[in-house]
Amino acid sequence: MPVVIYTSGTVPTSLRIVWPMAIVCLAFARWGEIAQRRTSAVLIACGSAFGLYVALLGFCRHRAEQQSLPAMRAALPSDEPIIKHSRTPYPADPLSWLLLTQTPLAVYRQRINLRAPAAVPERIPSGLDDPLVQHVSQSWPGTAWRAFSRHPLAFVTVRNGRVVVELHDARFYQTIPGREDWSALEVDLAPTTQPVRKAG
Repeated sequence: MPVVIYTSGTVPTSLRIVWPMAIVCLAFARWGEIAQRRTSAVLIACGSAFGLYVALLGFCRHRAEQQSLPAMRAALPSDEPIIKHSRTPYPADPLSWLLLTQTPLAVYRQRINLRAPAAVPERIPSGLDDPLVQHVSQSWPGTAWRAFSRHPLAFVTVRNGRVVVELHDARFYQTIPGREDWSALEVDLAPTTQPVRKAG
């Protein structure tokens, strides 16, 4: 786990700070025998810290939603009804949130930092109406994808003369070059001459 945290380019800086702090606290409690001598005090302190963190998350989630509303309303077309909405805090950083709004045609992804102005939502076509995607969604990889993805995305590409259907979750879909989408599934289909939609 420490190797992944300090080598992955997608890990927030805040998590890299919190991780060693947690290790130091655990080591101090273990080697200093604090947990054995004052078990009740340790449990109360941990419970209080967790409760404060949950309360802070609730407050920041409300603030993130309020900050997101003007830009999200401006980005959403009037003819695309909202079918799903989610809010996810970044690890170890309750001031940073990822807000996702899904319509029948696209997913609107917005990153909110309560310390800065709201970013413009990114519109990602979902591709769920593509016949090839609908066909693949009934396969065993498609079944796993539908069960896992909270905000499903799909793209059809051609590689070396073969059709490949990419299955993603908008929560983890990467648009930054060099960063891989760890949650993506790829289904390789037979060669075809019919036109396909390019990924992205």
